[in-house]
Amino acid sequence: MSNPFSKRRRVDGEINREVLDFDFAKICSQTLSSTNVYACLACGKYFEGRSPSSPAYKHAVSTNHQMYMSFATEKFYELPQDREVSPVQDVIDYYNPRYTPRDIDLLPRISFDLHKKYLVGYVGLNNIKKNDYANVVVQVLAHIEPVRNYYLLETPTNPLNVHLGLLIRKMWSPHLFKSHIAPHEFMNSVSEESKKRFTLEKGHPKSFLLWLLNRGGPYECLRGKVEVTSTPIVPHEGKDKV
Repeated sequence: MSNPFSKRRRVDGEINREVLDFDFAKICSQTLSSTNVYACLACGKYFEGRSPSSPAYKHAVSTNHQMYMSFATEKFYELPQDREVSPVQDVIDYYNPRYTPRDIDLLPRISFDLHKKYLVGYVGLNNIKKNDYANVVVQVLAHIEPVRNYYLLETPTNPLNVHLGLLIRKMWSPHLFKSHIAPHEFMNSVSEESKKRFTLEKGHPKSFLLWLLNRGGPYECLRGKVEVTSTPIVPHEGKDKV
């Protein structure tokens, strides 16, 4: 089985997939703004804006890095020309995996990163510091089929669920460029939502799981169903004599 990305890398000369990493917070590397941020697809750094005064424009002029992707719209642009170009689908799939019921029917499956085969769904989560207690909980939840399918198909609105859903979608993605994932955005959301009760420092998996479920994580998927049955009582006329 040949690696489909080998030809893709030769065709898209402006895109260096080796350095692309979309696991970090989408903020400009110079201004720290989280608005209107683009990824430079030649070096992997994040920059704000496309106007002549913007960090992205200045970066394009000074480095001759021309291809950029908007995190907000998933549109592709050439700078400094500020010209929209055709999207590159495998980069979009790597950034934001999407699924259909047919895709789920094919899981688990073998796929390729940039260098080797990997088993989809069975990829590592980086231990950024001491967050392995959270990683093990995510791995368990991601392999409970109703939970997995919910996050692969639905679009949650709760911020914590949004980041957990993206993490699980990446874990089950057949479009990874590297077969490991850094849960930076998810752990940042956890730290904020828990008021720093759960951070990158050592924690207890059971406490984290209970907190995550109570915060509305995959709660709906794990509620189960209650079946109520009733039996009619037919009055029986006795024949006792007084």
